[in-house]
Amino acid sequence: MKTRNHLKGFTLIELLIVVAIIAILAAIAVPNFLEAQTRAKASRAKNDLRTCATALEAYRVDHTQYPPTPFTTPDVLQVFPTRLSTPIAYLTSSQLPDVFIDKNIKQFQGLNANGNIATYGPDPMYPLDPEGYDPIAGRRYYYQSLNDPRRSTGTGNTLRRRSVYQGAWEMSSLGPNKLRDTVAIPGTSPTVVVPLPYDPTNGTVSAGDIARSQANTEARLFN
Repeated sequence: MKTRNHLKGFTLIELLIVVAIIAILAAIAVPNFLEAQTRAKASRAKNDLRTCATALEAYRVDHTQYPPTPFTTPDVLQVFPTRLSTPIAYLTSSQLPDVFIDKNIKQFQGLNANGNIATYGPDPMYPLDPEGYDPIAGRRYYYQSLNDPRRSTGTGNTLRRRSVYQGAWEMSSLGPNKLRDTVAIPGTSPTVVVPLPYDPTNGTVSAGDIARSQANTEARLFN
């Protein structure tokens, strides 16, 4: 009686077919995973902004006004002020960073109006203002008080025009395209510019900020 001592293995063609199938499945799965990751970040940003709005209202109850926009040099750093997390924790520090901002952005850095990284530092006119000293200052959610008493006359007038549409404050996340996107409200003169709301139906990674304001709680374009 004859026996077969050799082991039966896969042929080269069979191995190539298996590798091709795995590659096809990976090509299908990876984009879906990235889409799901973007949708999860967008949901996180919306929830964070809702929490930040609650913190702003709590701060207003205690101080009879909303916190001003942080002052730093060389320009205003329009991010959530640290006074919302210290000394009274209306928010925890972990709730302030924008989930769409690169974690490698260092201290005193933020995105300017053109979407480029700009370096900021403490404002010499307000040496005791703690905003610029936050190690993650450049990574916080965008925030601007539209009734800030420390503004110049011209800028103050512009903010007051915006406050007609946005209320006392506006805030936003950069959104999936990681740029600051704005839109002009039709029929306004002088032109009023507000954050362009992100719409996932335009594509998961599309233009627009995940925005919220006192007047537009659902982040509509304008009332």
